[in-house]
Amino acid sequence: GRVAHVPKEFKTRYLAVFAILKKDYNRANPVLAKYGFERIEVPEGKGTPGEVIREYRHQLAEKEKELAEKEREARELARKYYDDIVFYQELMENERDKANILNNLVRTNMTFALLGWLPRRDLPRVIEGIKRVTEGKVYINIKEPTKEELDDVPVKLKNPKLIEPFEMLTEMYGVPKYNEIDPTPILAFTYSFFFGFMLTDFMYGLIIGIIAALLVKGHRHLRDGTWKFANILLWSSLFTMLMGILFGSYFGNALDLAGIYVWRKLDAMRDALVVLKIALAIGLIHLFLGYTVGFIVKIKNGEIKDALLDQLPWMFIIPGVVSFALSLAGEVPLIIAKALFGIGLVLFVISELKNGALAALMVISDFFGFVGNWLSYARLMALALATSGIAMVINIIVQMVWGVKVGPIPLGIAVGLLVFIGGQLFSVAINALGAFVHALRLHYVEFFGTFYPGEGKRFEPFKSKRQVSELEI
Repeated sequence: GRVAHVPKEFKTRYLAVFAILKKDYNRANPVLAKYGFERIEVPEGKGTPGEVIREYRHQLAEKEKELAEKEREARELARKYYDDIVFYQELMENERDKANILNNLVRTNMTFALLGWLPRRDLPRVIEGIKRVTEGKVYINIKEPTKEELDDVPVKLKNPKLIEPFEMLTEMYGVPKYNEIDPTPILAFTYSFFFGFMLTDFMYGLIIGIIAALLVKGHRHLRDGTWKFANILLWSSLFTMLMGILFGSYFGNALDLAGIYVWRKLDAMRDALVVLKIALAIGLIHLFLGYTVGFIVKIKNGEIKDALLDQLPWMFIIPGVVSFALSLAGEVPLIIAKALFGIGLVLFVISELKNGALAALMVISDFFGFVGNWLSYARLMALALATSGIAMVINIIVQMVWGVKVGPIPLGIAVGLLVFIGGQLFSVAINALGAFVHALRLHYVEFFGTFYPGEGKRFEPFKSKRQVSELEI
């Protein structure tokens, strides 16, 4: 019983002070250790605890002043020497990369051999540069890649400047092999169109376009990822504004509620079934385009059997489905629809025979897989409907509070404007994010699945990284 215990409870811990006689320490210590007692070493000091605390607080304040002064000096040094540090860092990184390459060269005491890939369009400039720096004392051997090397040839995408930013989306999925087609030109149009179809509001497109244009202007000299992304948004915003005009959507139905006449070809809310039919028709066209491109690429590469069995069946089935739909309206004779669909179905079944005993199961699985991919394009309608619906709800709330007054103060106008601006900005952000992701998914999963594996190797040239330094030859 020779102990004094002073407890104090904190949020997650329990502080206890034990005063024990020295002769009892060796017996008390194991007991405390058994229950996970964590000792706190009390720092040495002269005076009462209050005096010690005041002294430590004074020392802490002095250290904080000293730290603030050192931080100020560090900022001054950073401002003074930042450009020099960045310059020499870039210089040393380039020298390091060059040394790593030189270690991999085959060389003798007097010569070395360098083997690598070059883009065809850069070949004349590279040859001229090598001859100039070596004063012509060089042997250069140029050869085309063999058929066996095609899988190893790195690929550098080359597109017109207008659609060059969309290469970022292609590269996110994977670059094509040397003997495959670059889907970027197709993706540039269809991605922007899908984005606009799903967002489908003129004012939303205008807001996104203004933001994108400012980003493009701010990053035009860097031409970095932000510049590419902003260009993609800029093109997508143009399609969004176009679709907004066709759907008569300007912050949803805001102009309608304001009593302003708006021309529209379709209404996403009232004509949802029509929009769904359009979305599914777009899906068939998109898938047919993919199978056709895949067919052409395989024929060009001599993969005739794969082209006939993998792509050609769907090139008959899809027109067959369209013909069946048109035959219901009397536009196409039913016999044509049956012929197209029948030929495609026969080719499809033949293509599955390679699976042996699982052929019947694979016929069912792959056919319904195609149907699932096709129905995925219904998301075009779903997101168009969601954009219109969210904007409409915001407008209705604004309409409800607009006329509210507190005495002579028209409080409803202020609240309504706040709800309208905040709500519509939120709607722009959330719906633009949805349109961006789902348009990307329709290409990566449904469209690329018809012809594009994206298993090529990206061309990564050995070159100096020079943003703050220059090289003179």
